Amino acid sequence: MKIIFSNHVQKRIRERNISYIQVYSALLQPDKVEIDRTNPNRFVAKKIYVINKLGKKHLLLAFYEMDSQAEQIEVITVISTSKISKYF
Repeated sequence: MKIIFSNHVQKRIRERNISYIQVYSALLQPDKVEIDRTNPNRFVAKKIYVINKLGKKHLLLAFYEMDSQAEQIEVITVISTSKISKYF
């Protein structure tokens, strides 16, 4: 499956110090996947990870749309938060 990162996502990844490996991990091996409440074609992959230098757990939210016919995932945006219980 092909994964597409828009310019917006690439900007957010840099701004939020998220690695592409973390995003791939969330998409390919999520801890949880939910359907977006406002758009049934949009999903959010959730993955808990540890920030190495701080040793704190964070939650990565990767919002994406999947096109089964084209066999591709388009990543819409990514968010990293320490408020795991609020979003997981």
